[in-house]
Amino acid sequence: MKLMQDERFWNSVRNTVYFTVGSVPLGIICSLLLALLCNLTLKGMSFFKAIYFLPVISSFAVLSIIWSFLMDPDIGLLSYYFHLIGFSVTGWLRDTTWAMPVVILIAIWKNVGFNMVIFMAGLQGISVSLYEAAKIDGANTFQKFWHITLPSLRHTTLFVIIISLIASFQVFDQVFVMTHGGPLFSTETIVYYIYHQGFELLDMGYASSAAWILFIFVFLITLTQLKLFNYNETD
Repeated sequence: MKLMQDERFWNSVRNTVYFTVGSVPLGIICSLLLALLCNLTLKGMSFFKAIYFLPVISSFAVLSIIWSFLMDPDIGLLSYYFHLIGFSVTGWLRDTTWAMPVVILIAIWKNVGFNMVIFMAGLQGISVSLYEAAKIDGANTFQKFWHITLPSLRHTTLFVIIISLIASFQVFDQVFVMTHGGPLFSTETIVYYIYHQGFELLDMGYASSAAWILFIFVFLITLTQLKLFNYNETD
């Protein structure tokens, strides 16, 4: 099969896996920490919840354009401040080493509010009596988190993991706007590769083959997650 011998296709697979490994675990951890913070009854917390969620309802294309300007080595505000503190900035999005980490960080920043809301819903479903009983037994904050909060969020965490994995394998917007798969194909993901084959080279058959491979990847990953979860439930 021609697709299986296409090095550019496998490069896009590696880049997608790189993006997934870099964005999903860190994004879930940040979302959970923010959910724990926002679950506290502190003054002004509603304002911070809105700030955290604001990127979620904003267009990824628009945000990508804004970040591209901010990180521009010539006119970017971030680059200017990095120069002030003594760091030499040549352009993160033009560097094969830094382009993908930048894309990952922006994706985490964009989506962390969405997963935060899901985790907050899960936290609201945990009975307060469990924490009160643990407090009576002398449990500290970390022990309450480890033995009560995390086990109670198992179903919520599974849902967040699955939707995060599916979304990470479908990453396209920020790659298309910020890097166009470059530099030197270092940020070209599977979906961008499909777009390139189907809408730039007009080879719809070849693009469809790559899309089927993507579907199989996502299906197998989701099935594996469900199997592992069911196994742990019956363990």
